[in-house]
Amino acid sequence: SIFRYEFTVQPEKDEFPFALPRDWAWCRGDDLFEVIRGVSYRKSEASEEPADGLVPILRAHNINVNLNDAKLVHVPEANVSEKQFIRRHDILIAMSSGSKNLVGKAAQAEQGMRAGFGAFCGLVRVTPLVCREYVGWFFQGPLYRHAVARRGKGIGINNLRKGDIQQLCIALPPLAEQKRIVAKVDQLMALCDKLEQRQQERNECRVRLNGAALHKLTSAETPADLAKHWRRVGDHFDLLYSVPESVEELRKAILQLAVQGKLVPQDPNDEPASVL
Repeated sequence: SIFRYEFTVQPEKDEFPFALPRDWAWCRGDDLFEVIRGVSYRKSEASEEPADGLVPILRAHNINVNLNDAKLVHVPEANVSEKQFIRRHDILIAMSSGSKNLVGKAAQAEQGMRAGFGAFCGLVRVTPLVCREYVGWFFQGPLYRHAVARRGKGIGINNLRKGDIQQLCIALPPLAEQKRIVAKVDQLMALCDKLEQRQQERNECRVRLNGAALHKLTSAETPADLAKHWRRVGDHFDLLYSVPESVEELRKAILQLAVQGKLVPQDPNDEPASVL
């Protein structure tokens, strides 16, 4: 077997509805990692400011695709065991939250840090016998999210138990293939980052174009100018209004034109507002 001992896991049929490639194996989470509980502290012990003798604590809002250091609290170092300091490749998980979308959110530490993590989080420490980045990518994937959602059903408050993480069913390839998979995923994720950046730049350009077009509409001084700018907006409508934010700006411009008397033609036969 992969670790010189046999896995005895029997996954439920709906956990991983696909056949494993040759030489892969099913295993449970507790075959691959240890789950460590978060640091407990009293509210009176926590400080928003760093100081000698205090240790920063990461909480659920510090978990995104990566870990961040926003709005840390600091607690006495005596509250934090050596085991609870975050090490490179550790995976931090939001174990409890008021939002079901946040429960189970996970991120892998790219480097060690002299920081702990709060009691509403858990930490997965992966065995060095496997490629730890491979396990880290598992915690970013849809199979993990599906397992978390299924285990959370029927729970009044949104909690994951330590056992829920330990019992996760993971498809494990041979070690050499784990490393090849990680290298390929890293390459493709870098491509996704570039595509996302390009999309963001296009969206920013679209917002600028939309703002300029609407400014010309609302500042048009003659019906002919207004009609010309309306035609330009119409010619590029799909480009300018493919995101909700731009549509909201269009709504505002329409109302602005309405109150400026520019939205419909003026009829000299209408009764004056002064008479009304």
